Amino acid sequence: MVCQGLRPETISAYSRGVRRVAGYFKRCLDNLTVDGLKGYFAALVESHPWSTLKLDRNGIQFYYRHVLQRP
Repeated sequence: MVCQGLRPETISAYSRGVRRVAGYFKRCLDNLTVDGLKGYFAALVESHPWSTLKLDRNGIQFYYRHVLQRP
């Protein structure tokens, strides 16, 4: 994340989002489904502000693109 030029605050927020998603599913994030993620965000919108949803989405997106090297 540092190599991508992200600020420490962004790294912390994205990491927190990835941990929150992993905690929700209680398994490795490598094989989540689109439907599973849609369900996660549908549940999250009921209890968290939009800013949290965006950070979680961005964190997962970064994880899939740069760590797992998937689109």
